[in-house]
Amino acid sequence: MAKNTLLLLLTCFGFLSLEARHIIGGAMSYKCLGKGDYEFTLRMYRDCNCIGCPPLDVEAYIGIYRCNSPEQCGTQASAIGSLNVPRTSIRNIPPPEYPCLVPPDVCVEEGIYIFRFNLPLSDLSYHVSYQRCCRDETMTNISLAGSTGVTYTIEITPEAQKVCNNSPEFSIIPPTVICSNVTLYYEHKATETDGDSLVYELCAPLAGAGNTNGQGAFSCSGTSPRPACPPPYAALNYRFPYSAQSPVAGDPPLIIDPQTGLITLYPSAIGRFAVGVCVREYRKGVLLGKIFRDFQFNITNGCSPKLSPDVKEDLKIDEKEFLVRSCGSKLVHLINESTPVEVIKQVRWNFDLKTGKTAQSFDWNPFIQFPDTGRYQGKLILNQGFECADSAKIWVHVLPLLKADFSFAYDTCTASAVKFTDRSIANSKFIREWTWNLDDKASSKVPNPSYRFLSPGVKVVSLTVRDTNQCVSTLSKPLRYFPVPPLLVIAPDEVELCEPGRVVFKNLSSPIDTTYKIEWKFGDGGVSRQISPTHVYNNDGLYSVSLKLVSPIGCLTDTLFKNLILVKPTPKAAFVIDPPEVSNVFPDFQLVDQSKDAVSWLWQFGDGREYTDHNPSASAPELGTLSITQFAYNNFGCQDSVVKILKTYPEVRYFLPNAFTPNGDSVNDELRAVGIFEGMRSFNINVWNRWGEMVYQSINPEETWNGQKFNQGIPLPVGVYTVLVTYLDPKEERKEYRGFVTLIR
Repeated sequence: MAKNTLLLLLTCFGFLSLEARHIIGGAMSYKCLGKGDYEFTLRMYRDCNCIGCPPLDVEAYIGIYRCNSPEQCGTQASAIGSLNVPRTSIRNIPPPEYPCLVPPDVCVEEGIYIFRFNLPLSDLSYHVSYQRCCRDETMTNISLAGSTGVTYTIEITPEAQKVCNNSPEFSIIPPTVICSNVTLYYEHKATETDGDSLVYELCAPLAGAGNTNGQGAFSCSGTSPRPACPPPYAALNYRFPYSAQSPVAGDPPLIIDPQTGLITLYPSAIGRFAVGVCVREYRKGVLLGKIFRDFQFNITNGCSPKLSPDVKEDLKIDEKEFLVRSCGSKLVHLINESTPVEVIKQVRWNFDLKTGKTAQSFDWNPFIQFPDTGRYQGKLILNQGFECADSAKIWVHVLPLLKADFSFAYDTCTASAVKFTDRSIANSKFIREWTWNLDDKASSKVPNPSYRFLSPGVKVVSLTVRDTNQCVSTLSKPLRYFPVPPLLVIAPDEVELCEPGRVVFKNLSSPIDTTYKIEWKFGDGGVSRQISPTHVYNNDGLYSVSLKLVSPIGCLTDTLFKNLILVKPTPKAAFVIDPPEVSNVFPDFQLVDQSKDAVSWLWQFGDGREYTDHNPSASAPELGTLSITQFAYNNFGCQDSVVKILKTYPEVRYFLPNAFTPNGDSVNDELRAVGIFEGMRSFNINVWNRWGEMVYQSINPEETWNGQKFNQGIPLPVGVYTVLVTYLDPKEERKEYRGFVTLIR
């Protein structure tokens, strides 16, 4: 049966560490091996395009219960068997081939777990179950899908045990994508080896497990019950308006044939939908059991038609009818642009040559030889004899030759217009259209245009002609355009300047570029080969400038610009400061001009003061430095300047009396120095008695001596004492004072 569409199991976006939100389907089946031995097969399916999702479990945790009622089944602890089943195999499911549609890229992975267990004959049913969380959280028709798990279970009834029954088995998964608005036919058929009757129906998939992590992860509400919990099992909770019998939006709705399992659906909405199918197994009218299978349909509008016959045509007449023109050649190369290439298994071209013969080719891009000019009908056939085939009507119009050609003429050394002449050949009809591409931004529609290029270079000129048959021909030719400018034009940024002077010579001549040989002479011996150079004149004078150009094809032009640049002399600024250093005690100074060729002066101080006197006098600030700039001007208005720095040093003065009377009358009771101490460093005073014993010492010039030994204790006797004072002045020069002082009471 043709399956004109696709299906899907899956796609998930995100997961929690134990909530594997990527489960998209599964089923369980069994075989009876005799003597109570059974082999079980659990099949699990996941979306392997799910980014960040975990793989299928390495082990499946199986619970086995023997009971007919919830009271008999009990709890997890009531299991008569508990198995940790290693994963037997894992594989990617290849997508099915669809004759006429290309589905989006999908990835489905199948994990199989096979295990055996001995189940003695019993008048109770055996329930063999597996549970895991979680389903794809993006499902459209399920409430809280991302926190809902799955249950895959088999019930082996007493009737099935008695006859050593084998369950039906779904070994082929549903297709991977369903295309919206395309009818789906899918034989959801189970394999049955005992010859029993099978009845198919839509039913709700079974829920199981939960989204509890941590310590409760292995309980019935956890993400991975160990073992699986006992029946009964709840059905999935469908979101309105969906239900187990109407799980997908469709018109007509999804139905399943109860005898054949054929699913028919015309999906009308896109999304991800959980679908459940149950199969009841009967032998001679006796129900032996029921198996469950659920899967996920992914309905998308991303499918595209597989076949689209197409050629590289000159005119598209209809959706599948094309016209190809061949101008001047009877051997026609046809370009096949049919898509998609990967599903086209066979190509066939047929053309009626109107001579009683037919031209035929099976090449993708064939060359067809036609007998003469004229219009020929043909056909492109894709996948002839296959289930999905298509074709298109191809017209080939063989027309007389049209050949573009042209010539051009110009004065190679003069920057004038180039004259273009059309010389195209049209063997049958008239040329009706000319298109000239002359330059990057220039074109023309006239047969014989003229054009002056604005810049030199190798110009690639093309002519495209179209005749009344709609034939088109194009020809391109190179044109070496290297004339010299009709007039050399320069623009110096200065023509009168003071020495030394910098002039930028801007070359405004056109056409010109870096391929031309250029020679500037600036009149002072300097030369340059740049298009627009910069030159420095170091000496005053009147200078003539010359410019010579030679184009790449040998055309030459030159010009002398006589007496173009006037360089005026510049005075020489110079002065001295008298005295060269001042102090806070003597801050006055005079500026003495020593400039040459100056007639006026401007003096600028760093503190904002200005003077125009020839040799001005001024006072310096108390301390620090002062910048002094002299601007010297001559009669031409040219100037020069020079800067000097004047330092103001603090002046230190130190005077020590030669006697004092420490008798308590408050007059001259202490030996006290006077003077200017600011700027003094490393001060030290020492006083000795006549026996050479030190009686006083200090490092502070402001401190006084009271006549006692080190200013404390018993008064010293009257007499003459030796004094030594040392310090560094602001210029770091060491000063020393030696003398005597008389102590009188």
